[in-house]
Amino acid sequence: MSKKRIVISGLVACLCLYAFADAWDLVPGVFTNKPLADEAAPFPKVAAVEQKPIDAPEAKQSGDLPDQARITEIFAKLQSDPRIGGNVSAIVADPASGKILGDYYGDRASTPASTTKLLTAAAALTELGPETTLPTTTKVKGDQLFLVGGGDIMLGAGVGNPNSEVGYAGLDDLAKKTAKVLQAKNISAVSLVLDTSLFSGPTYHSSWDQSLRRYVMEVVPLAVNRNLDANNKVTLNPVGNIGQAFAQALNSHGISVKSVTNHKTDDGAEDVASVQSAPVRDIVSRMLLESDNSLAETLGHLVAIKSGESPNFEGAARAVRKSLEKQGISIAGVTLMDSSGLSEQNRIPPRVLVNILNHAWTCTDCVLHGIGPGLPVAGLDGTLHDRFGATTVLGKVRAKTGSLSTVSSLAGYTYTSGGRPVSFAVIVDNAVRVPGVYAKPAIDDAIAELGK
Repeated sequence: MSKKRIVISGLVACLCLYAFADAWDLVPGVFTNKPLADEAAPFPKVAAVEQKPIDAPEAKQSGDLPDQARITEIFAKLQSDPRIGGNVSAIVADPASGKILGDYYGDRASTPASTTKLLTAAAALTELGPETTLPTTTKVKGDQLFLVGGGDIMLGAGVGNPNSEVGYAGLDDLAKKTAKVLQAKNISAVSLVLDTSLFSGPTYHSSWDQSLRRYVMEVVPLAVNRNLDANNKVTLNPVGNIGQAFAQALNSHGISVKSVTNHKTDDGAEDVASVQSAPVRDIVSRMLLESDNSLAETLGHLVAIKSGESPNFEGAARAVRKSLEKQGISIAGVTLMDSSGLSEQNRIPPRVLVNILNHAWTCTDCVLHGIGPGLPVAGLDGTLHDRFGATTVLGKVRAKTGSLSTVSSLAGYTYTSGGRPVSFAVIVDNAVRVPGVYAKPAIDDAIAELGK
């Protein structure tokens, strides 16, 4: 192939990927699912795009959708693939109509891993509301200053950044506001009290293996950037770490901290100051994109509070199930132990995952509309950034991943060669081989077959 043809082919591939990313709000362009900013900066050459816009993938629809025979063939082949070594459960639907096109043990209650987060996302967006923000507040009584967690575990240690959900609210901003009020009261030294009483029960689920604790922080309602270290790894003691960070911030604004303890705010404490998190829709997007377990468990606990359940793992599981039922999403076969999917005791049939995806696809200006744009794109970002590279659907799959020691799962959307959208969910559990090494590429190949 000549160099000229290689360059042209590359440009065409980039345009296809850009069109898909544009339609799902990954890059600026003529299509969007999210609210526009009040003063959006112009994107280079946008006028040329507007004169002849690139159609969203769903706008070009031709050819047939896969039928039951084809779907059975694809997933029976996946089941017999030597890379699998486990049980395959899958289902495929037309998201526009909600019609199930075919399934392969699609009602089997399977271990879902992190595709569980689709249930958490649907419940959080519905019960909390996509525009809701989470407060972190300070209160004072005598010389005691209380830092009260409201569920924001992505606090920044410094000044807040309104352009990022991580660090949207900053401890330095809260310290500055707090110091101004305290100094007006002639208070220059305080005993700092950290109030994490919003959540109750254990901070780790009893079914989580000790080794999993490196993937999720202790479930408490406040932390600096999910208690991640400089290498983006989860560390221990989020409450102690945020106490130290806030004490330093207070000191920089002229308030010395004599001691740091942890207990519920005393009755009669007066409000001092507060900062607010990014909207819930952005928190959900971050959770889905990165498959963030800490955010998932925090959202689950918040859904429990909103639903009148106990703010612990059991309450969160009940609240998520109740929310799905209220939305008209069948939870037949669902067993939930947590909100992140870390528990190997969770069970979700692929049909439930596809039902959520179909609800998100067809709703207009509803709270679930934020699920699609939050899912990572194959070969581009999030937990799909390094997948589908050897297939023909690179950039044409948007899906939630799931991985445990014996599980690999994937649930999302793709397009046929004629531009017809399909929703899908596939779970491989009870794998005897390392699923991240073997099952993932096998699943990718199967989903690519849906796109032919």
